Amino acid sequence: MITILTRALLPWKVREFRYALINLLHRRRGLPPKKIPARGGHTAVTRSICQGFENLGVEFNLDPRRPADVSSTVVCACDPRTLVQAVKWKRIGRIHRLYGGYTLLGTPLERNRLGMRPEMDGYICFSEWHRTSFDLQCPGFAARAVISPVGVDENIWTPAASPSFQSRKTLLFYKKRAPHRLYQECLLYARKLGWNVEEIIYGNYKLDDYLTALRGAALLVNWVDHETQGISLAEAWSVGVPTLVWNPGFVFHVVCGKNYVFECSSAPYLTNATGRFFRDLDGLTALLTEFAAGKLRLFPRPWVINNMTDTICARRLLAILTGQPSRLDFPSHGMEAEQNRETMSVA
Repeated sequence: MITILTRALLPWKVREFRYALINLLHRRRGLPPKKIPARGGHTAVTRSICQGFENLGVEFNLDPRRPADVSSTVVCACDPRTLVQAVKWKRIGRIHRLYGGYTLLGTPLERNRLGMRPEMDGYICFSEWHRTSFDLQCPGFAARAVISPVGVDENIWTPAASPSFQSRKTLLFYKKRAPHRLYQECLLYARKLGWNVEEIIYGNYKLDDYLTALRGAALLVNWVDHETQGISLAEAWSVGVPTLVWNPGFVFHVVCGKNYVFECSSAPYLTNATGRFFRDLDGLTALLTEFAAGKLRLFPRPWVINNMTDTICARRLLAILTGQPSRLDFPSHGMEAEQNRETMSVA
C-alpha cells in the first residue's frame, strides 16, 4: 500500500468546519459556495500518479481521512504541511519510507530547509534541471534527489482521425510567460506567412478546449521561459502535434533574498522526435519554413507511448518507492535537443 498526500490530514470534522466557515463568508459576500475538494495538489500530477497506479494494479490511497489509514510508504506531492506531518510519523515509526517531491516545494530552503530533512528517503524531481537548480540553492540536495516525471493518458489525448498534422495550416500558440514584443512579432509574422494562428492562454482554458484546438493544429508553438516538466507539451505530443518551443535557456530568481540565475529548459523532455527549440523570430521563421517544406521528421505520439504515459511513469515511480533503482528506465529528454540547438533553431 502506498499513500499519496496532497494536503495535511485534518480530522474530517475540522475540515468540514473550516469549509462551513469559508462558505458562511462567501454567502455574506454573495459568492458561490466552495466544495471540499476530492483531490488536492496539482491536478494533472495527482491524476497521473493515481491513474498510473490503477493501471498497474498498485494498492494506494489518496489523502486518507484518518492517520490510521496512512500506509507505511508515503509520497508527499503537494503542500509542505504534509511533509511536516509525515516527518513526525516517520520519527515515531508509523511510516517506514517517506518521499517528498513534485510541487511540494518551490525551493528546498522553505520552512527551515524542509527539503533536506534526514527523515526523507528521497525527493522526487520532475527533471534534471529541476534537481540541479535545487542543488544550487542547497548543496548536497542532488545526492538524495531522484527524477520521475508524470505522464499523460494516451487514451484521452488521441489524434484527430484526419487529416494528418503535416497537411494542416493552423498554428496553436500556447502562452504562459513570454516577452510581449517577441510574442506579438512572431504571431503577426506567422500570419503573414499564411498560417492561421489560434491562441491558448495558460489558466484561461478548459482541457476539452485544448484537446479540440490540438486536433486542428499542425504545430504547437510554446511560450514559457522555463518548465520543470511541461505536461501540456506531453499532451500535445500524445495528440500527435509536434512543438516548437521558445527557450531562453536561463531564468532569474530571488530565493530567500539571494539572487540566482539558473540554467534551465522550457521543455526538459523535448527530443528530435517531438519538436525543436527556437530563441527568436528568425529561428521560428526558419523552422516554419522547414516544416512547410517537409524537412522536419517528427513522430511525437510514438515517443509518448514509449516514454511518458501514466503507466510508464507510474512504473518508474513505483521502482523508486520500492527501492528498485535497477528497474528505472528514464525517458529520453531535452538534453539531446539542447546539444543540437544550433541545428534545430537554424538561427
